[in-house]
Amino acid sequence: SVGFLVPRILGVLAATTDDPSIRANALNEGEALLHKGSLSHGYLGFYRRAMEACLKPGDWHEVERYAAALEDYTRPEPLPWSDFFIARARVLAAYGRGTRDDATMQELKRLRDEAERVGFKKALPALEKALVAV
Repeated sequence: SVGFLVPRILGVLAATTDDPSIRANALNEGEALLHKGSLSHGYLGFYRRAMEACLKPGDWHEVERYAAALEDYTRPEPLPWSDFFIARARVLAAYGRGTRDDATMQELKRLRDEAERVGFKKALPALEKALVAV
């Protein structure tokens, strides 16, 4: 179904391209499809990849906007998976903006440890890079 697969595919495209116009178009189209309605996997997959797509170029506002969208979507039934990726997006955006206080660094470490514990291997590099860069 379009509402199930296409938003996720557009999220993957946005997260893997280096072309800003392709990224923007994929994100806009994916979000438009979600506004028409989708199965839960469409929302979860799209928002997760949209956050990642915006982390790459350092678009912190959009990272936080997609984190808020995922949080809003999962608010009725929070998921440990989505809570992790929301927290990861927010702390990486804060770090990207230059916040290096103890709370930020502790959150980076906590999320790195959690990613290692549960096997979120693709979530690790950005967290490890932030921790090594200090």
